[in-house]
Amino acid sequence: MTKYFFIIFILLLLITCKTTIKKEESNKKSSDFKSNIFERDVNFEFIEFDFSIVEDKSVVSDEEIYNVNYNISFRFRNRNNNFFVNYKLFDENNNVLLERKNVKPIKDKIKKNNFLITDNFLDTLYHSRIKYYLSVEIDNEKKEYEDEFLNKLFPLLDEFSFGPIITKYEDNKVNFSLLINLALKNCREVKWIHFIPPSLDSYWNIPWENNFFEIIASGVIYEKDKNFIENGKYILQINLDKYGIIQKEIEIVDFFNNKTGPNYGLPIASEIEADKNHIRLDMNLLEKIDFMEIWLFSHIGANLQKIGVAKYLTPIEIVSKKELKNMVKDDFDNTVKLKYNKEYTYKVYLYSKEFNNIKYVSISDPFPIKFHGFSFFSF
Repeated sequence: MTKYFFIIFILLLLITCKTTIKKEESNKKSSDFKSNIFERDVNFEFIEFDFSIVEDKSVVSDEEIYNVNYNISFRFRNRNNNFFVNYKLFDENNNVLLERKNVKPIKDKIKKNNFLITDNFLDTLYHSRIKYYLSVEIDNEKKEYEDEFLNKLFPLLDEFSFGPIITKYEDNKVNFSLLINLALKNCREVKWIHFIPPSLDSYWNIPWENNFFEIIASGVIYEKDKNFIENGKYILQINLDKYGIIQKEIEIVDFFNNKTGPNYGLPIASEIEADKNHIRLDMNLLEKIDFMEIWLFSHIGANLQKIGVAKYLTPIEIVSKKELKNMVKDDFDNTVKLKYNKEYTYKVYLYSKEFNNIKYVSISDPFPIKFHGFSFFSF
C-alpha cells in the first residue's frame, strides 16, 4: 500500500513539474512575443544634430591663433543599429568642414532605443552655424536629411554694416573713407578686429568696447596715400581667442560694376558762381544721386559750428537763396532763424542710391554765403 502511494506521489510531482515548465515556457513565449511587438513598433527616426566647442582641446599655433576643436553628434531612434550613415558638414558659405561615409552608430547607454554618432574636427575659423547633409541606409532604403543648426549660446555676429564710402577734401586732397559698424552678442573676449584690403598686404585695426557680454565696434578706414578706394574683396576678421576667428568677406564694386581697380566714389559738388539770389553748383553723375543736403555753419572764431540743414529730395544745380533760407532746420526739426547780410558758410552733401550693396556720400568744400535783405523795425 505504501508503495502504491509513493508511485502516485511521483506521478503527481511529475505532472506538477511539467505544468510549471509549460507555464514558464508559455510566459517566456508571451514575453518574447510582447518584446517583438515592441521592437517592431520602434520606427526609425533621426532625432537631432548638435555641436559644441571643447576649449581645452583647442590648439594654439605659432601665430597665437587657435585651431578650434568642434564636437558634433547625431542622434537616432531605432530598434537596433542595423543602419549606416553618411554625412557632410558645411559652413555658412557651403565650404565642406567634415565628411564621413558608412558610419555605424553606437547604442546610447542612457536612452533606450537611441543610437549616436559622435565626431570632431579642427578649424581655425569660428562657426556658430553649421549646415549638414545626412543620408541613412536602412532596410534597403535611403533616407536623406538636410538642415542647419545655430548654437544660440555661442558668440553671434548680430549686426554688421559697412559704408557709406565718403568722399571729401582734406589736407588739400580728396580723401576716401569707409565706415564699419558691428555688434557681437554672447561674447566674452576679443583679441583684435582687422579689416583687410584686397591686396592682403596690410590691415586696419577696428576699435571696440566691451559692454558685459556684447562687443560693439565702430571704425573709419581710409586710404592715406591714395586718392581712391580699391574695388575688390575685403576681409573682416574678429579674433575670439580660443573660439577661433570669425571671417567675413565684403566685396566693393563701384557704380560702373568694376570689381577691381580704383573706386572714386561719388563726385564732390563745387560752386560755379553765386550772386544775391542764387547759387550755381556743378555736380557730376546726377543719375547716381538720390538726394542732397546743404549744411549751414556759423563762425565761432576760426571754427565752424553747424546750425542747420536744408534737405532736397532730388539734387538741384541752381539753388534759390530765398528758398534755402526758409528750409534750414536744426536737429530738432525747428526752422532756424537766419540774419540778413551776415556771412555764413555752407557745404553740399550728396547721397547716392545703393549700388552693389553700398551707398556713397560726398562732402564739398566750405563756401561763404550771405542772405541779402533788410528789415523794418517798429517801436
